[in-house]
Amino acid sequence: RTRADVASARDQLAVAAAELADLQAQIDGRLSLVGTSQVRGASAADIAQSVAAGDVDWPAVQAAVDETRAPFGVNVVSFQGVLDEPAAGGGAGSSAPPIATLTLTATAPSIPIIADWLDAVAADPHFVGPWVSGLTTLLQPGQATVVQFTMTVGVTQEALTAPVEASEAAG
Repeated sequence: RTRADVASARDQLAVAAAELADLQAQIDGRLSLVGTSQVRGASAADIAQSVAAGDVDWPAVQAAVDETRAPFGVNVVSFQGVLDEPAAGGGAGSSAPPIATLTLTATAPSIPIIADWLDAVAADPHFVGPWVSGLTTLLQPGQATVVQFTMTVGVTQEALTAPVEASEAAG
């Protein structure tokens, strides 16, 4: 083997170790929520499926943002998603709480376009309760004036990853 092969293998090992640590942290978090007595004897596939069931498919969320923003000429400058802590279920007739919160910083040609985009985001099943704050007009030299803003929106269960198949989790 060459030094490059060894370095590549080490890099792959480091990535795998980081992914394992992340999954272990997720499993530990789930165990603290349900108690270890409920998961004793559970297979690795059952535990992996339980953890994956709460994972947000962030690339799908970003794609949903892109689909809604493009027709309005909105330009997303930053994208930050945070998984929310599980909440107790609401009463009868209440909607499910968001599973994550997304905060975007973006620019748009005007405030009315921001309002139209906000309506489009609210209509998307991936999102709930979009809210815009921090509007600032930016005068860009040699370019059109834009409005910079921050949007915070809840991410719904529509954005969860697909369930892990038992054969995938075991393998």
